[in-house]
Amino acid sequence: QKSLVNNHLFAIAATYAKINSLTISNDELNNIIYNQTVEIPQAFRSLRNYLNLIKTYMFSDQEELTINEIASVYGQFVRKDFNGSFENLFRETDLINPDEHKEKGSHYEAAPLDKIKSMFSDLLSYLSNKEEIPLIKSSILLFYLTYIVPFNYFNEECNLILFKYILGGKNYKILTMLINFEEEFLECNSSSFKSAFLSSEKTLDLTYFVNYVIDRVSKALEDFSSVKQVMFNKEIISPKKEEIKEVEELKEKLLKEFEKNNNL
Repeated sequence: QKSLVNNHLFAIAATYAKINSLTISNDELNNIIYNQTVEIPQAFRSLRNYLNLIKTYMFSDQEELTINEIASVYGQFVRKDFNGSFENLFRETDLINPDEHKEKGSHYEAAPLDKIKSMFSDLLSYLSNKEEIPLIKSSILLFYLTYIVPFNYFNEECNLILFKYILGGKNYKILTMLINFEEEFLECNSSSFKSAFLSSEKTLDLTYFVNYVIDRVSKALEDFSSVKQVMFNKEIISPKKEEIKEVEELKEKLLKEFEKNNNL
């Protein structure tokens, strides 16, 4: 199972490298995935940190998102321990004029500094609602984090890790962490992401963005269940046939349960 997990990590790592214009070979990617590189070049450290977070959370059965987890995710990238506190965690520069941000038809670069903490508290309160399905909660989380721009650095990376965290709920993080959502959601300036985001922001109607995320998640699930080229990439050691069958059966079971729980 480990080799198949690493093959999916390879696809995610390759996507991350492409989006961030990292010049890295397949051998270097594999060395990072298999923890075979002692000294990581500065340019590759964010990629390593991103993969480490995926590895950490894919086996987590923690369902609730807390400030501790958020601080831990951001702290992994900036190599800092925030001790599970709001203190010094969020962005320190006001990227826009501090308006109320309630006008229809307007686009704002980010939330005002004095509203970040309260917006985060409201978001965490919403996410604690156990009646709402993970797919909807994760969609709204991704929208709000994209709007708030809460951190000084690595916002897109943190947003997507937290999106996967919420989407996976208690039982499916091994699935959501390994699906290559990076292709669609890591680059928030992609045309489809930006179009859906702006439609919701300017109309104050989250339906546009939620529907966009649902559509992309459904597509990603189809790709994940059928993809073969990643698993048998010639740059990676091929797994044994019996291992493939075992993991494919587990993956199919997880996919069916996940889709049922999220009304897909």
